[in-house]
Amino acid sequence: MHIKYSFYLLSISFLFSFNSIAQKSEKEIKREEYINSILEKYHEDGSLSALQNMTDKEFNKLIKIAYEAIEAGQTEILNYEKANIPSRSSRYHFNREIYMRYSRFLEVFIRVPVIVKAKILESRQVIKGGFGQLNLILKPEYIIKGKEPFLSQPFEIYYREYTYVPDSIDFKIGKSYLFLLWDRGEPDNKEFSIATWADDSQARFLIENDILYDHYNFFNMGSSVKWADFVKNIEELIFRIKNENNLDMYKRSLQDKF
Repeated sequence: MHIKYSFYLLSISFLFSFNSIAQKSEKEIKREEYINSILEKYHEDGSLSALQNMTDKEFNKLIKIAYEAIEAGQTEILNYEKANIPSRSSRYHFNREIYMRYSRFLEVFIRVPVIVKAKILESRQVIKGGFGQLNLILKPEYIIKGKEPFLSQPFEIYYREYTYVPDSIDFKIGKSYLFLLWDRGEPDNKEFSIATWADDSQARFLIENDILYDHYNFFNMGSSVKWADFVKNIEELIFRIKNENNLDMYKRSLQDKF
């Protein structure tokens, strides 16, 4: 009886482990599918020519694969965006081509793994790895993009100030904002960081009275937009990406590219 019970437990344990491995492998395959789809278009020196010569239809296929790969998994499985990506790497050139072909907004939207509306519960200054930074405790309110487990409850993020931000638009405790988050891969910081590189102006995307305030029109929807309209527009973008639809509406005008 004891032997049968032990065998039963062993079988359950094996099945659980197998399912976990299978699930992880599926995410890893998505990641590899994405990476390979980009790398196979390049020479070993990271030439841009293959990407630049693609039709929009071909390039939109890569965008779809990239979006779904980044969206697919948790950071420990899908470490896509890390700090200091070599400037000659295929990923760097792929990101750059999204920017040149379409817009900075679309490039960022593909790259960041987490986009979430959240309320600031607490703010504190800390020193990590010899650098001063600000840490925020956030309460998630609406997830635009991201499958990370921490998004189900209050969580901590950090960021560093590299340029001056007027106090009138800076983060305030008790207010809700749209946060673009990524994993910098720093040993001293296990938390996600605000992607301050995403918008050179480092604008804060305040959401108040069901209005999203975008002072520098980063999202190309105006300096203020109703939250419901913003969500609708983003859902339309995701639909277009996943169905490889026409993305021309996200292209910058020629004069904006130089």
